Amino acid sequence: MNKNIAFKIINPILGLFLITQVLPGLLDGVLPDEIFGVFHIGGRVLLGLLAALYLRLNWRRVKMKFFHRNCQIMGMKFYRVSITMLVFMALTAGKTAAEDSKKIISIAIFPCTDEVLSFKKFNPLITYLKKETGLNLEMVVPNDLEEFERKIKSGTISFALQDPHIYNMISHQFDNSSLLGTLTRDGKDSQSGVVIVRKDSGIRQLKDLSGKTVMFGPKLSTTKWLAAKLLFEENGIHLDKDLKSYSNGKCCEDIAFSVFLKSVDAGVICDHFLGEHSQKQQELGVEAKELVVIARTKSVPTRVFAACRGVAGDIINKTNNALLNLDNRKGSDKDILFRAELGGFKKADATNYEILKILSNINAAD
Repeated sequence: MNKNIAFKIINPILGLFLITQVLPGLLDGVLPDEIFGVFHIGGRVLLGLLAALYLRLNWRRVKMKFFHRNCQIMGMKFYRVSITMLVFMALTAGKTAAEDSKKIISIAIFPCTDEVLSFKKFNPLITYLKKETGLNLEMVVPNDLEEFERKIKSGTISFALQDPHIYNMISHQFDNSSLLGTLTRDGKDSQSGVVIVRKDSGIRQLKDLSGKTVMFGPKLSTTKWLAAKLLFEENGIHLDKDLKSYSNGKCCEDIAFSVFLKSVDAGVICDHFLGEHSQKQQELGVEAKELVVIARTKSVPTRVFAACRGVAGDIINKTNNALLNLDNRKGSDKDILFRAELGGFKKADATNYEILKILSNINAAD
């Protein structure tokens, strides 16, 4: 009789364990990640609830038959059952830890104007993070802001290395305690956009661009669009009224190339481009000495690295610590950072990006 009661307690628990823990394990890689996760998390909850419910409803009978009539013997059996259940829990927890190491954690690079170029720039950084954290990290490149937001909301993206303007727009989607600011190669946490023209163009200052053609950066760029628009407005040049035409280009390489080829009269690029990318310019056939800077935007924050809301704290800590440990003076680290056009990472908070509210308001007014 006692054995029957024991089986009545154990069998439902073991059955539920098999359904929610072992079966999904056999289907790992077949089940979608979302369903796979629900099985394991839900299984633990149901396992505990079933055990608690059964003991609550049958405690008197269990107590009488287990402890009153065979206190010592059944006490030992209860002890063994407890140990068995603890082993099951330990095995389940171990499996979950292993699953965490296999789970793909995505880092978005956004905006990206050239997917191939972005892969060359940031893949060494992702490889470094995988090695340092033991996490299964991958780089993703959303096509547009809509896709970026959608993937954040669905949990597909865990981290983002993004333009500060984008962070400012959707900061509510991120864990603001996880913010890291990026550093330029000379160790600064801010940068500017610069307006460039051909040296032989006859254009010497910003006001000379009235009636000319200008290529800005993407509309999600802080330096090459928001800050540049403010610069033009402050100098009395209204884009729609005073310019012959303007366009939004892509990366600095494309914009500088367009100016060099006289496709446009002027372009806005990042302040470090001409000084740091002589090799790229040579590959494009651009002679940097033929281009000159005639104006500079206000300084704005550099890119932001942030974890999305809901990312586990230990994953955030591992990733952030690995980034903060990068040293621009150390050979291997310097190469990783150089390729990514960075000088390192530093801790940041939301107050570092308050200037973007002003720029965003100007953008919204146009």
